[in-house]
Amino acid sequence: MTKRRSRRPRPPDPKILRKQREERLNEIKMWTIIREILFYAFFLWILIVISYRSVSNNSYSYKKTMTQVFIETNDTRKSFDKVCIVVKYVVKS
Repeated sequence: MTKRRSRRPRPPDPKILRKQREERLNEIKMWTIIREILFYAFFLWILIVISYRSVSNNSYSYKKTMTQVFIETNDTRKSFDKVCIVVKYVVKS
């Protein structure tokens, strides 16, 4: 009968383990940054689509008409350029 030798795996070298740990942490940081950049680019794309969707040939004349009607009114001689805040106090009984 021969004696069986147990083959146990050796623990990894601490220097190699430290280097691999640092590489893995750098990979995690890199993917986090890439994900953030992609989300930001997607947000900008949506913002651009929404911004340019409402541009039409009639938008200038529409804005001009609304400005003449609501801001440059001749009827009341009042300007709507400034916003006034009216505070209403409610008295509780």
